[in-house]
Amino acid sequence: MVPLIGIFGSVCSSIAVAAIVALWRMMRKFVREQREENKRNAEFRHSQELAEITRMFQRAVEDGKPVTHEELSHLEATYAAYHGDGCNGVGTMMYERIKEHAVLKTRADYEKGGA
Repeated sequence: MVPLIGIFGSVCSSIAVAAIVALWRMMRKFVREQREENKRNAEFRHSQELAEITRMFQRAVEDGKPVTHEELSHLEATYAAYHGDGCNGVGTMMYERIKEHAVLKTRADYEKGGA
């Protein structure tokens, strides 16, 4: 009877090790997939933030149109997210130029039809 218990113990140990290895592989795959998804999401956010900064740059600097306080506040929040994602360079240059060229108007000024 003793040898049977020894064999049973070995089989159980082997099954436990196989289960642990399988679980470890599944977790490693899950973590890898999550990292890839996080990277894709960060790249998407970056492209959206840069597109918004570019849109405002074209409007304020290239076209010379006024920027409202609300739009400037939105730009600052967008740039903070862009910069927080570790992005700099051209977005930073455009942000600084927008702030230099911004002619601030309120929504009330637009509603009155003021220039």
